[in-house]
Amino acid sequence: MSARGPRLAYSTLGCPGDSLERVITRCRAFGITGLELRCGPGEIVDPAAGLERSRHIGSILREEGLTILALCTRVRVCAKGDVPGEALPLFEHTRAVGATGMRVFPGGDADVDSSDARGSRTLAAIATEATRRGCRVLLETHDSHPRGADVARIIDRIPAPDRDEVGVIWDVLHPWRAGEEPADTAAALGGLLDYVQIKDWSSSAGLCLPGEGEVPLREIRSALGPAADDVWFSLEWEKAWEPDLPELDLALERARSWLA
Repeated sequence: MSARGPRLAYSTLGCPGDSLERVITRCRAFGITGLELRCGPGEIVDPAAGLERSRHIGSILREEGLTILALCTRVRVCAKGDVPGEALPLFEHTRAVGATGMRVFPGGDADVDSSDARGSRTLAAIATEATRRGCRVLLETHDSHPRGADVARIIDRIPAPDRDEVGVIWDVLHPWRAGEEPADTAAALGGLLDYVQIKDWSSSAGLCLPGEGEVPLREIRSALGPAADDVWFSLEWEKAWEPDLPELDLALERARSWLA
């Protein structure tokens, strides 16, 4: 077993409106050393505020010893249109804040083969640019491609060596709700996995505190095998979308207990 053990991070989706200082204070209080930073209007990283602002944020976070797992964008790589043109400027902010990678969604449509083809072409194009900027593209199990098998299918179509610059974020809710067993998700992702987003869900109440729902969190951790001792687990608490959820601090306490 790794001497380091599992590492807990959290997404700023769970603390809408919080200042950078409050985000850092929470990290100190919970012994958290990793973050997912949302990107967009009103977020801590707002491209409209300019690259210098993003560099300043990155400098502060580095001084705190925090690892930025991803700059979380809403780029949809399987969508029609000039997706590379939308994505490439955001890589500058990814680099500026010192994030390991830039989160993207699939965002395909009912034509699975065409969506896969568009996704692989887009990922190949933007992965090259990501490499030049010292970061990676991270495709989340989400929307049109909820299962590990779905996102792996897109990545398998990317020519080498660009394929090596694309990783996967395993959002545990979506593969499970799509009927994919945790062991099958883990097997499909193989060496593609970058980190795991954790959350819980109940058929009666929807999103709920970790450990109170039906998502097989222990089974998911077990499916990772020895890799679970090194992978990041990031709590994606969707407080921004569901303001009536309990506060992020309580969800982090539950997540930390689960990882202990």
